[in-house]
Amino acid sequence: MTNADAHAVPIVNAPERPLPPVGLDLQLRDLINREIIVAGVSSRMLGGTPLPPDCQRLETEVQRLVSKGATIERPFAMNACAGSEKLKEMDILLKVAGAKARQAMNADNEDNDTPLMVAARWAVSGVLMRNPFGPPMKPLGICKEIMERGADKSITDESGLTALGFCASTPWRV
Repeated sequence: MTNADAHAVPIVNAPERPLPPVGLDLQLRDLINREIIVAGVSSRMLGGTPLPPDCQRLETEVQRLVSKGATIERPFAMNACAGSEKLKEMDILLKVAGAKARQAMNADNEDNDTPLMVAARWAVSGVLMRNPFGPPMKPLGICKEIMERGADKSITDESGLTALGFCASTPWRV
């Protein structure tokens, strides 16, 4: 390749990555992460039986943060639920999101992963098989549950793979 050829190659900018959570979005994600940790600790203390979430308290706290400006459409809290099989917590986020629920299910985070992509990656890596935060689902059961909640399975990542395409492209059996 000549110098002139090199200068003729178009420069393609990578898509802008969303910024990591800050402020109220960070508080919302941390609230969900605390719920996940408490469930995991209670599960170990109770011999594998996780305590059910206090849904009313959690919904009230999520609504409080959203009323102050936290956004469920930014998927930080949703991705935490997806990666930990926390469907009740995800349902609370979707309920509070209301008309923006579909947007929340399909938004990407700072790693350009949607909640469905996060769940698929965790399923493939085997983390869901050994989930310390509750009883494990079938490896891709969480993906099915997330799709039933409105996740778009046709969204692709930076490499052009959908969440399920990622699963099919790995050497692991799921």
